[in-house]
Amino acid sequence: MIFTEGQGRVRERQVKASSLFPVLGVSKLFTAVAVLQLVEQRRLALDDRVFGNHGKLYYFRPDRTAHMDPRLLDVTVRDLLYHAGGWDESLGPVYDPMLNAFLVHQDSNIVNISQEMEVFGILNHDDIIRYMVRRPLDYDPGTEHKESNFGYSLLGRIIEEVSDLSYEEYVMQMIFMPAGMWHTRMGPSLSDTKQSRLSPKQRNPSDKGYVPLANNGKRSIFDFIPASILDASLGWHSNIYDLSRFFLALFKSGNSGLLDPETVEALILEPAFTERPQTGLGQGIGFTVNAEGGFWFHTYHPVIGSHAVIYHKGPPIWFSERMSSQKDVSVFFVSVASTPQPDLIQNLSNWVESSTVVTDHFNDNAMLDDLADADAKLRDRNVIVRYHLSEHHLRSYVNALQMAGYLPVWIHGYQQGDHTYFVIISELTKSSTDLDFLLLVGPSKDRLTRKIVEEMHNGYQLTFLQSYRSVSHDDRLCHVAFMRTLDKLRPIEFDISSRPDSYLLAHDEGLRAGFVPSIQSVEADDDDGVVVTYLLTSNSDHRASLKYHDLNLKELERAAKENAERGYTLYYLDTFTSQGGPRFSAVFQNSTHNWMLQANIIPDQLPREVAKWQSMGYVPQLLSAYENLGQLHFIGLWVSVMEHTSLL
Repeated sequence: MIFTEGQGRVRERQVKASSLFPVLGVSKLFTAVAVLQLVEQRRLALDDRVFGNHGKLYYFRPDRTAHMDPRLLDVTVRDLLYHAGGWDESLGPVYDPMLNAFLVHQDSNIVNISQEMEVFGILNHDDIIRYMVRRPLDYDPGTEHKESNFGYSLLGRIIEEVSDLSYEEYVMQMIFMPAGMWHTRMGPSLSDTKQSRLSPKQRNPSDKGYVPLANNGKRSIFDFIPASILDASLGWHSNIYDLSRFFLALFKSGNSGLLDPETVEALILEPAFTERPQTGLGQGIGFTVNAEGGFWFHTYHPVIGSHAVIYHKGPPIWFSERMSSQKDVSVFFVSVASTPQPDLIQNLSNWVESSTVVTDHFNDNAMLDDLADADAKLRDRNVIVRYHLSEHHLRSYVNALQMAGYLPVWIHGYQQGDHTYFVIISELTKSSTDLDFLLLVGPSKDRLTRKIVEEMHNGYQLTFLQSYRSVSHDDRLCHVAFMRTLDKLRPIEFDISSRPDSYLLAHDEGLRAGFVPSIQSVEADDDDGVVVTYLLTSNSDHRASLKYHDLNLKELERAAKENAERGYTLYYLDTFTSQGGPRFSAVFQNSTHNWMLQANIIPDQLPREVAKWQSMGYVPQLLSAYENLGQLHFIGLWVSVMEHTSLL
């Protein structure tokens, strides 16, 4: 990615490249990929029936008083993917059943499904499906292509039936997480909802306010219909960075992408029932295609007022001739949540073509704007820091780092208020082999231990362990492990949530066997004591090691000064809370590194501190968070760039 830009204002806020918007029909692409994944896994077949005794949704039938169109029994998964299920949303009196609540508000002549089904409140998926299966189809399934949000909603329910996960859970786990899409979510964020714009006296506690308001303050589609109901057809919200990651992962070469190469081709293959019109354009599962092999995706909804565009190998015909002469164009995406602007895309293409865009805004790696809160570039070192990453985004963010060529060199989890966050320091790698790593996270000590041992047998080296308090797991202890493939594996000993006396015994026995501590993560347990998660590594370098596992800040600073004078470097640092105050666990190893320890850094100062130390030839190697008198602080280890080494 070489260029990103956000323009205009939405809901009184400046639009940024990172701003989230409804991506409309791109949601169907996510759904199509999920379905094709299940086909690859042989848990689903394209010719599987949807309704009837042997259909995937066999339990949906009209009531006894209603007649069922026999053609419904012919609808297949393939038909739904190709928008050929038999429903035409351009025809009344129902039009698009997924948008019924909104359309009824706009036009009283449209059938009100809630009244027909005698449903009080918001229609759910089952209500809509039960209503639609008692209506006649508009054409024979598998014979025409008619855009259908309802058809893709059915695919969402099939995904749930086959995978035993909710649609949202499946897509998050199987598509967004491996693709590094750490922003994408179902529906708008709370700050973008109708409720957040009301004063406390105006808010209705029972109203979850699903809504991004339109720019003019009028109610939008999400005022009437929760994003969770529009899920598989229109419900996802994303940004330019995550959409780029999605298409990079989708079209990744080899067998390491979201789909096998042969399956990806299915996205751009036209169905057998279609004949390519004189324009030379055809319709695949997810893309419009042309005779030259180019394909693209464009979605625009005049009601929601949002555009999304992706193109590759030959742009759409509505781009100018000069743009069309470019034979290989990477991902391009724009999304706007404002009043409808049908000519927006043409205006945008003209703007992108202007010479000032490339010359004035070119960025050798615009993706860094999304990955880094701060970065340091010295000599051949390129280090980035993210210091306030939600634990919910950890795995997806690390996958995004991997896709961008960055290796995490430090990970630290911490609590702030009612949330758990992570600090991650990463470095641009020089070799693709450095990107062969695993991040393992979970609350179960036994399960994580088994997984670590399993991956060690697969050739991975455990290089990092930490325990932390997870708010999302009811404040229980959770653990994160990092494993890499190395040229030479080193013998190790480790344990998770060990009692201090057990750790001290293992430490002493390890020293006699030639092992030294490299990880010493301490956390308070539920019995007012502490537990230690540790990693002892074979001392093949003959390094001496000193450990401290219960220091206050003054004691840590004194230990750092004394050990620096003796030729030791701070190698590992963890923080925990005990008796109402911050405590520190530290490991020093003898070396000649030039290093500095800095405490009491407040979050807003971190980018300036990274820049300051960079100017003096230092990069961050360790960064840990702690609370003191209710204020969040960071303590950082800065190492001369000539001597910077990775802990992980």
